[in-house]
Amino acid sequence: MLLYGPPGNGKTSAIRTVANAAAVNALVLRPGGHFDDDDFDRVLHRWKTQAPAILVLEDLNDLLRATRITLGNFLNRLDGIGTETQSGLMIIATTNHPEELTQSVSCRPGRFDVLLEFPPPDRELRRRYLCRSDLVLGAALISELVDATEGLSFAHLDELLRIAGFRALSQHRAARDAEDLRHAAQIVCEQQRQAMHGFPAKPNGDFGFARAQRPGSTQRELAREGS
Repeated sequence: MLLYGPPGNGKTSAIRTVANAAAVNALVLRPGGHFDDDDFDRVLHRWKTQAPAILVLEDLNDLLRATRITLGNFLNRLDGIGTETQSGLMIIATTNHPEELTQSVSCRPGRFDVLLEFPPPDRELRRRYLCRSDLVLGAALISELVDATEGLSFAHLDELLRIAGFRALSQHRAARDAEDLRHAAQIVCEQQRQAMHGFPAKPNGDFGFARAQRPGSTQRELAREGS
């Protein structure tokens, strides 16, 4: 199986659900840069000896780009698994960028039998997600939040609820209110916009904090202090 789509929309959660429901061994491969063909063969051998088992290849792009696994060996191993008679073996791979995968990996029949897209939630899914939270929201506010979160992922929606909760706590309130949620939606949408168009430059100061300017101090004095 190949699960694809933008991050934060449930690919990893789906894998956990499958592994828990099947009650089988699950090996998650997150190799480093020195991982090569021999290492990959050893992982495949271990996976087969633990059948029934699932082998999870998270971020397939990085596996093929940032390691020493050769594409030819990877494809040969996939083809070999498809012709084996041993049962109880499943590979689940994920990618955030399917368009970057070579077609010999993503499009050739038999290498991945099932391709599942995990897109950002549509309007109805966003509404259902907000309705399932621990909040008691009116229909008008839910509709407002659904409109404001067009294109956001499930992870963004979760962050929205978290930010709203922190805002309520900072004001010594035990529950989120409508303004908390509106404020949080603006923050998350702005974060998404910045992530897509480039983050702003880091402030000039220790650990990224801007230096506080004393009343009456000049830029020349602050520069002398910094030196």
